Amino acid sequence: MVNKIQKVTLSDMILCLSRVMEWISPTIVRHQMRVAYIAQSIAKELELSLELQYQLALAGMLHDIGAFSLKERIYFAHYDTDPELIQIHAELGYQLLKNFKPFGTVAKLIRNHHCGQHGTVPLRNAGTNSVYSQIILLAGMVDASICGEREILGQVPDICSTIGKDAGSVFRPEYVQAFTKLAEREYFWFNLDSASINETVIDSLRYFNVELDISDMVDLSKVFSHLIDFQCHFTASHSSGVAGTAGALANLYSFSESGCQMMKVAGYLHDIGKLTIPPRILNKREKLTSEEFNVIKKHPFWTYRALNNIRGLEEINSWASFHHERIDSCGYPFRYKGPELPLGSRIIAVADVFTALTEDRPYRKGMEIKNVRNIIHEMVADRGLDSGVVSMLFNNYQRIDEARQQEQAYSAQLYSEFYDSTKVSHQSSRYAV
Repeated sequence: MVNKIQKVTLSDMILCLSRVMEWISPTIVRHQMRVAYIAQSIAKELELSLELQYQLALAGMLHDIGAFSLKERIYFAHYDTDPELIQIHAELGYQLLKNFKPFGTVAKLIRNHHCGQHGTVPLRNAGTNSVYSQIILLAGMVDASICGEREILGQVPDICSTIGKDAGSVFRPEYVQAFTKLAEREYFWFNLDSASINETVIDSLRYFNVELDISDMVDLSKVFSHLIDFQCHFTASHSSGVAGTAGALANLYSFSESGCQMMKVAGYLHDIGKLTIPPRILNKREKLTSEEFNVIKKHPFWTYRALNNIRGLEEINSWASFHHERIDSCGYPFRYKGPELPLGSRIIAVADVFTALTEDRPYRKGMEIKNVRNIIHEMVADRGLDSGVVSMLFNNYQRIDEARQQEQAYSAQLYSEFYDSTKVSHQSSRYAV
């Protein structure tokens, strides 16, 4: 079987990531977009290289991504005001992005975006570009100084005065001077105040149309999966387990090498729609009410919506988004019939159930193979899962389970390092809601 991914652009994937974050907090995403616009404009005024302008725009767009991975989202109201959480979310952002090679510089800029010229927060191993993190901080302070209830041009003198007081102390004087020149131009403020600021920033990124190969897509989809899974230790390695299981099954079905990698991408991305689901429902220990289960049913629909506008990801989207469809057409949310479901979707469905049954959840421990086998065969008999894929799973159980465990062990270790690096776990009692 031949499967080949079309070229996907980094800008399209970033737009997808931004859209997903907007589901959680439109306020933070708008702030990030405005910071991206301000930072890129300052970099252009400073005549920095086009590459650095691009990196600063990306860093601005993603600089608060760590706030989206704060455990159980319980710190959200405090992430940008509490001194400890300010540094925590900056570090979490760095940890999330550092392993994706195209985001290497972006991750370092984000790690230090609350570090001023002579601030109390020291720069952290950021290399020669560390000083440019101040541009992100300056852009953030400009945005924070804007009152959305007032006409924007009338606020410019006060904003410039506030920023000017920090020249030479918090910010390099040349950065403040560049901002002051920008502030004289009305178009800068009109763009910043526009309802279409998101489109303005995204359009500017399309000039840097980096194409991702399948290896890049696997790495970037891992970033997405960690954003999804790292909000609760019970699911910290779930998407990785699905990816490992699905990739192994695809190999047994003689998918091409590229096809097996595409299957892993689908596994990493299949639950991205769960970012729309409140954690109190996702992590509930008791049985869900019918109303709560109806909310859960939304997540594959939002996975489909998130991936649907990415050119080159059409086949992966169908594999990822149809994982709760059933052979008897009684699944959700699209109610496809068995013959309408591609093999990739059937593989992800089996991989999802298999992984979920074998891992710990808030309401039970991971199951032994005997119980897993019984439940999955019952689902086949009930025409929920594809019998051929299930037979392939259990006929090659040891090989597939080793692939699952290997993927999950890596993510579990990364999750531990992720939170240990910030001591987030020790903060949970302060902001529990």
